[in-house]
Amino acid sequence: MDMPFGPRDVAGVLASMSYAGPSASRVGASAVVARLRRSVAWSDRRLAELSTLPQASATVAQSQTLVVDRRGLIRRVGAILDRFEDTRTPKVLAAEAIVLRALAKAATGIWDVTAARRILVAPNVLADAQRYALDQTDWCRWVSLCTGLRGVHLTHAPHLVPYVADLMRDLPERSDELVRIVLLLDALPTAEMEVLTPKDLPSIQWLRAHRAHAGGVAL
Repeated sequence: MDMPFGPRDVAGVLASMSYAGPSASRVGASAVVARLRRSVAWSDRRLAELSTLPQASATVAQSQTLVVDRRGLIRRVGAILDRFEDTRTPKVLAAEAIVLRALAKAATGIWDVTAARRILVAPNVLADAQRYALDQTDWCRWVSLCTGLRGVHLTHAPHLVPYVADLMRDLPERSDELVRIVLLLDALPTAEMEVLTPKDLPSIQWLRAHRAHAGGVAL
């Protein structure tokens, strides 16, 4: 009897075929991980003020943060998808494979809705900092804050999680609807962070001009 082929199987194959991330020295890799971990405490102090959702902000601030490479991200997202559906049609599996590959290359942070924690992708954060000449401390803080705000919104409105899961099950037929909700979840933190000034992040104008749309993909 044929065994069901699920998203975790797809994730495992993609992870084994993917690079952990762009080349970086051991010192450089360790430094970005340390900066990301420090940035979490900085961002947690600003969640409630920016989101105006104190209860959800407190929950996110008390949550754990996982710093991973690209392979770790793929495996973790595969596990998240497995929580919502054990099997997929070939079309949906193909669509999810595209999503996983895109996340691995571009995502700097996501909110893990199953474990209620931030997942920060160190090699992508470092690659963006180098590519766009970003201040690395400010950029790590931006990524952590943006990802934390997504967590606040999803914690405040937990009904969005099964709603997005339903959209995933109906791919590709409801892909347009899925794109709209993902864009909304990405736009909210960016809008809330408009109040930040150089007193908060000295290079804020440079970040907005070059990577204001970044910080991760809402999941």
